[in-house]
Amino acid sequence: MSKQIIDGVASYVEIPDGGKCLDVGCGSGALSIAVAKKNSNAQVIGIDRWGKEYASFSKNLCESNSAAEGVSNTSFQQGDACKLDFPDETFDAVTSNYVYHNIPSKDRQAILMGRK
Repeated sequence: MSKQIIDGVASYVEIPDGGKCLDVGCGSGALSIAVAKKNSNAQVIGIDRWGKEYASFSKNLCESNSAAEGVSNTSFQQGDACKLDFPDETFDAVTSNYVYHNIPSKDRQAILMGRK
């Protein structure tokens, strides 16, 4: 089912040739990789905070998964979804999957609206 969700989300992402996509909370890189496969002339950057509570996920895992899928238009880095380290208008598309359950429910709307 997870593959169906990932492929389903990726099927909607259209990035212009030479464009960029940011995948926020990329985890193992699955969505980043699926989007990169579909948009082979674009760059997909996956960020995640990884860390001890998500010890099974890492930048190395994402890079290994991308290589195993034969995808070369991805890159991965540690980052904070609440403090993105990119200038405005860097990306043509932004994706995220399975991140929202990590946002405390009382703060969810404010965070998603950029008020926190």
